[in-house]
Amino acid sequence: MNLTLEKNSDELKSLKKNIKDIFGFNTKNISLYLLALTPRFVEAFFNGEKISNERLEFLGDAVIDLIVGQYLFCKFPYKDEGFLTEIRSRIVNTQYLSTIAKEIQLSEIVEKYIPTYHQTPPKNWLGNVFEAFIGAMFLDKGYNFCYNFFLKFIANKTFDIENIIEEKQNYKSKLIEYCQKNKLNIEYFSEKLENSNDFKIKIFINNKLKGESIAATIKQGEKEASKIAFEKL
Repeated sequence: MNLTLEKNSDELKSLKKNIKDIFGFNTKNISLYLLALTPRFVEAFFNGEKISNERLEFLGDAVIDLIVGQYLFCKFPYKDEGFLTEIRSRIVNTQYLSTIAKEIQLSEIVEKYIPTYHQTPPKNWLGNVFEAFIGAMFLDKGYNFCYNFFLKFIANKTFDIENIIEEKQNYKSKLIEYCQKNKLNIEYFSEKLENSNDFKIKIFINNKLKGESIAATIKQGEKEASKIAFEKL
């Protein structure tokens, strides 16, 4: 089944209405958004040439980088470059952008304009569509509009910036990643303490005790013990 951008006016009006209903703005060039919703795994043609949203995805990726960079720069005026760069990288990866696309209901629009039969989509393809959508919006409405869209629909609604920062400081993830990279065996053990609701957590790396903690929950104990173990490496 082929998709073509030679859509009739009713379909274009429908897309325009969908965007207006969900996001509350009127598009100027609706064809840009239709192209943004055309992933590379869909057979789509215009004037006999195969097309996809890859160019818009490229542009949107750059725009999102700038938007998130500006947002973090303003939100954390005293944080250094390393912190800002790492947090931005956690936000702009396609997996997280796929989650955003679902939460802001962009996925509901996409599903209406992709044919039933097409190639198997790649992992996190929806994040790429989100990038293309922002690329189309940038060309259609300009940067300031894109930044305000980000603030309204993402930063103020779907964002959990504190959780993203916590992941940056997640010593368990860092410890496991380090051990995998250096081919070290890591094991976590937990036991409920007698006459107490607390748990004792022990971490062994290559059969040597490297971290130990007592906490009210296993999760908290693993965090604390992981920090101790990681700092010993």
